Amino acid sequence: MMKNRSFLPLMEILLTIAVFAIASVICLQGFTKANDISKRRSELDAAVLLAQDTCEVLKYSRGDMDLAAELTEGKVTDGGMVIYRDVNGVRFTVKVTSDVSNGGIGKANVTVSTSARDVYELNVAWQR
Repeated sequence: MMKNRSFLPLMEILLTIAVFAIASVICLQGFTKANDISKRRSELDAAVLLAQDTCEVLKYSRGDMDLAAELTEGKVTDGGMVIYRDVNGVRFTVKVTSDVSNGGIGKANVTVSTSARDVYELNVAWQR
């Protein structure tokens, strides 16, 4: 009578499946983390461009918030300006806060944020 040896190949197959399952879980976690990093980087890049564009408009308008708001389709607020932009499906709020000027130099702070957090901040100065 022959012995039944089908148990050993079955264990090898189960062990191979377990190893591949663990490896696939680790790979999926890595891909998810990389995707999150990529989204945050894209968000930061868009925020930097918005802040730089706003700073250039402020320099061009020499700190005239009414002119800057007209050029950027923003709204003038007490002591500053607010601009809303949608970039790649993300809603950004650009807040411009005027600083007290010293003589012929005007200054402002530009903060770009999403609904969740502040993404980027930049200070700008211009000659009046």
